[in-house]
Amino acid sequence: MLKVMIVDNESAIRKGLVHCIHWGDLGCEIAAQADDGMMALEQIPVIQPNIVISDIRMPGMDGLELAEVIARDHPGIKVIILTGYPDFAYAQRAIQYHVVDFVLKPMTVEKLTNAIEKAKAAIAEDRSSQDLQEKLSTTSARNIELQQSMLLHDLIHRVACSQLYVLNRLAQLKMDLRSYFVLKLHITSLSEEALTDEEYNEYLNQSQEILSDCLSSYQHYYIARGTQDCFVVICAAGEAPITALCRETVNIVGSLAHFLLFIGISNCNDNPICLADAADEAAQAVRFTVFTPDHPVTHFAELSSFPQQLTDEIFEMLSALKSAMELRNPADTEHLLDCIFRLCGQQQAAAGYRAQYLRIYSPVRHGAAVSRNCRTFARGRQHFLAQAHYGDQLHRRDGILHPRTRAANAGHGAEQRRQRRPYRFLGAGLYQRTLR
Repeated sequence: MLKVMIVDNESAIRKGLVHCIHWGDLGCEIAAQADDGMMALEQIPVIQPNIVISDIRMPGMDGLELAEVIARDHPGIKVIILTGYPDFAYAQRAIQYHVVDFVLKPMTVEKLTNAIEKAKAAIAEDRSSQDLQEKLSTTSARNIELQQSMLLHDLIHRVACSQLYVLNRLAQLKMDLRSYFVLKLHITSLSEEALTDEEYNEYLNQSQEILSDCLSSYQHYYIARGTQDCFVVICAAGEAPITALCRETVNIVGSLAHFLLFIGISNCNDNPICLADAADEAAQAVRFTVFTPDHPVTHFAELSSFPQQLTDEIFEMLSALKSAMELRNPADTEHLLDCIFRLCGQQQAAAGYRAQYLRIYSPVRHGAAVSRNCRTFARGRQHFLAQAHYGDQLHRRDGILHPRTRAANAGHGAEQRRQRRPYRFLGAGLYQRTLR
């Protein structure tokens, strides 16, 4: 129902207007009445009428002055003027103030009804125009977002673009990449059943929504990459707490108990042309997180000293090892562990990599506990796979490895046990197999 306000200093005219028109049949209702223009202006912000029917001559503020204020402060309200004087000057001013119609006194129901229909048509046109404008605005915003994502996609995938073209497009799309990070998000399901692409997309969208809430202070853009992964470009300075915000995101996602989220973070970069290199850093970092579930967020700076060739070989073997453990295949598990130990032996001098080795092998140590039936897996690798702490001795009970303190191992037999150990201590809780 449209709200109608009647403004006239004569009470009889106001009452006549209220009762002579079947307002409900017109889709209208009388929402308020006023004696003059000043009283009407006081009520308009509260009542918010759609149509104002006002006499042209009233004490204090006349109808045209009221129409002028309404046109300036409340342009959505339609005004109908009642007058007994068909003056051309009045008509000119009325047009200037967007008055919908003049109704001459003595007025008839038909004339007033026609004027109200004109006001209703004007309101409908305004609403249609407003809806169209909103749709165009939304479409324009989405179009800009699409162009932004396409540009970032091309940069990440090393599509050949000149530096001048990139800088011009960034300026046109109002993107500030003078300082930025790149994230790579990867999700895995906690369900034992295989998920469809639609389900993975739903989980990935949930992760993006949560991340957007955490990154609300920073401009960021999403670049799709498959159903379980996506890149995120964050416009932020180097000192921004991006790692902390990513951990907050992962913690929130973890509370949902439907899927796991892993995030790799690149170093801060200041050159848009190097976006692909930053994306590679984020991708390498997220590879570590997938095999180190205790560290779901990894910054590339933690891995920057790791040789790329060794990284690729270890990841390939870890993927195969995970499959062998899941299939309870002792022979393949034995062979892959030998390969991993051999790689470690080849990197004896790489003291700077030890902490990173330990992080990579954490799922292997975890796998030892859950694979009791895989006897070959436990036999001959038990000391390397255990969660050792700076030289603490280990003993075996019921097929599971348990730490024992150094003091508990003092006494007869300790030296003999140390001589039999198929590993040597590297420090930082890491043991390496001794090859023979």
